[in-house]
Amino acid sequence: MVPPNLSPSRVAATMSQEAVDLKNKGNKEFAAGDFPGAVTYYSKAIELNDKEPTFFTNRAQAYIKTEAYGYAIADAGKALELNPKLVKAYYRRGLARTAILRPKEAIDDFKECVRLDPNNKDARLKLEECKKIVRQLAFFAAIEVGDEPSAAEGLDLDSMAVDADYDGVRLEKEMTQEFIDDMIERFKTGKKIHRKYVYQIILAVKQIVYDEATMVEMKIPDDVQLTVCGDTHGQYFDLMELFRRNGSPNEKHWYLFNGDFVDRGSWSTEIALLLYAYKWLRPKGFFLNRGNHETDDMNRVYGFEGECKAKYNERVFKLFSESFSALPLATLVGEKYLVLHGGLFSDDNVTLDDIRQLNRHNQRQPGQAGLMMEMLWTDPQEENGRGPSKRGVGMQFGPDITKRFCEKNGLEAVIRSHEVRMDGYEVQHDGRCITVFSAPKYCDSTENRGAYINIGPDYKLKYEQFDAVPHPDIKPMLVLPVRPDHGAEPVGALLDSQGAVRGAVAGALPRRDGRGEGAEILSRHPQPAVGAVHLEDVDGDGLAGEAQELPQRSRAVRLDLQVVELDGLRATAAAACDELQPTCCRDAATPTIDAFHYRAPHRRLARPLRPPQAIPIYEHSPSRRETMATTSNFAAPGQQRYLRACMVCSIVMTYSRFRDEGCPNCEEFLHLAGSQDQIESCTSQVFEGLITLANPAKSWVAKWQRLDGYVGGVYAIKVSGQLPDEIRQTLEDEYRIQYIPRDGTETEADA
Repeated sequence: MVPPNLSPSRVAATMSQEAVDLKNKGNKEFAAGDFPGAVTYYSKAIELNDKEPTFFTNRAQAYIKTEAYGYAIADAGKALELNPKLVKAYYRRGLARTAILRPKEAIDDFKECVRLDPNNKDARLKLEECKKIVRQLAFFAAIEVGDEPSAAEGLDLDSMAVDADYDGVRLEKEMTQEFIDDMIERFKTGKKIHRKYVYQIILAVKQIVYDEATMVEMKIPDDVQLTVCGDTHGQYFDLMELFRRNGSPNEKHWYLFNGDFVDRGSWSTEIALLLYAYKWLRPKGFFLNRGNHETDDMNRVYGFEGECKAKYNERVFKLFSESFSALPLATLVGEKYLVLHGGLFSDDNVTLDDIRQLNRHNQRQPGQAGLMMEMLWTDPQEENGRGPSKRGVGMQFGPDITKRFCEKNGLEAVIRSHEVRMDGYEVQHDGRCITVFSAPKYCDSTENRGAYINIGPDYKLKYEQFDAVPHPDIKPMLVLPVRPDHGAEPVGALLDSQGAVRGAVAGALPRRDGRGEGAEILSRHPQPAVGAVHLEDVDGDGLAGEAQELPQRSRAVRLDLQVVELDGLRATAAAACDELQPTCCRDAATPTIDAFHYRAPHRRLARPLRPPQAIPIYEHSPSRRETMATTSNFAAPGQQRYLRACMVCSIVMTYSRFRDEGCPNCEEFLHLAGSQDQIESCTSQVFEGLITLANPAKSWVAKWQRLDGYVGGVYAIKVSGQLPDEIRQTLEDEYRIQYIPRDGTETEADA
């Protein structure tokens, strides 16, 4: 309080000191993880002194922590009005713009940071990351050819065997409580379930939720309790604490999870699989709403895509993506409570019937406007009316908006999530807007509690709170800005008879004589090559008595990327066959590399197989002795002996015919090793992009043409017409794939 009868200068000085004291209190709240409390103190400081730019930059940082990115951008802009050379303001505005997927605008901010402070390493790093995002987005836009086929296409679960040494409960055709109990314990100890079971769970639940209405309508039976949970965000051990305190799902205890199961936390796949398993087991007593983090853009940035690739493969992520787009957007509980992730609408005329009639299957992603976006993104505010979003996405709605909506639709309240609440929940808008958040100590930085709501047959709401529990110190795979294959595991794996990855770590790779060799190879060759060939449809009598009889049936065959060493230069090459019109086959890929397949009947192997077509990187090639080549191993279903294909001469023989001295045909020595660093930039998106270069709908056409002199029968892309600059730049700068213009007439193969 300013004492009376002070001179104007003394009054200003007193107010300035009070403002500084409030700012310092805000700093203490920030350090303690109470970011909303920090915002409150910074706001009070600004009320006393709105000419101090650091007050705005401090509040901007607190807003970033509360995901109020729109407010953070506004505060940083105000700070720059007061001090156009304030580096922190540019930096924090850049962070906020990146977080809401506006990297082009963020580039301008980080450029200004670097100009004002050339030694700012963080700003330089963010600048390069944002440039990378922009190039990637341009690349993906240039190669977009419409809807992709389903990731389930070509997936044959019946032919996918589970190893005999798998130590978990087996999953047959239907989900069981025994399997769920075992899965819970496996996840607690850091184990995974077999990839076949992952596919089974996702595909089963995808069909279940696809058949549900956009707004599921349910009533609570007399002997049942319903628990409504908010965001869990990959915090698996906190979800276990919730179940410990409140009871696990059963026929008398229903659950509704209100979106944002994934991203940010380190166990998003575990939570998603567990919730899906319960949904499969109890489809009429376990409910799932979609959140704004069950979307592709958010998953690429906030960790779920990278986690899926690291723990399983990209096919798992794409199947999850398809299932997320099928999730209901809301649940109507007893005609009294509308439960949805975000909030209400920009139009007062929207009713429950509009939600019922919304065809979510025609719009997989929420976009930037419309009912779906608003249901996933909007937030409440204390002021009446509507206001701009503090996030920079969607909008905010006041108490009057909520009152009119509830009265018009005969509701008691709207239950939503989407925002951290320090007590785990908050009741606003005269009891008509309730927020529940179930991720305590959010992101290990916010000192909030978690909460859930129990609703009985009388439809009375009972709020329960709980605290975070200890968990393993495993960092989440946040990609802010985006990295295409963050957190992927090393490669150099053998494929078992059903395409499952074995020995994913190079040190676990077997030698040809059965002893471990991976570590030795890595020590001799810091950047060994990795690669694969494919098997063709071949007729004949077999290979020198050593060939295995393969069944007369179709199955997916691996065909993936190479990383080769050319005079010490790391380069990537994508293997593909344009005439086969391949489609994605991620079940046959390693955790780090996507794969393509075609379906062909496999008969007896009668002759050497030609290598896959691939993209050359440099004009020259080393001698054969300087080239490190790798093999892929295939075995017929039900057989234990492996077939090996030489990458140099393409001959395919049984495992035993390859000796330590190398291939018996060309005598080249073959290595089985690889590292994460080598294949980090070989993402499946690039692979798919290279394939679609041959799309005849484009004004330019790519054709495959063999180039003599390349080891292993490497092929080149022959481009007719002008290759788009954004694709050329991305391939050269980010993926080190250099296009080599070549003249000449079409070969017979081209025709």
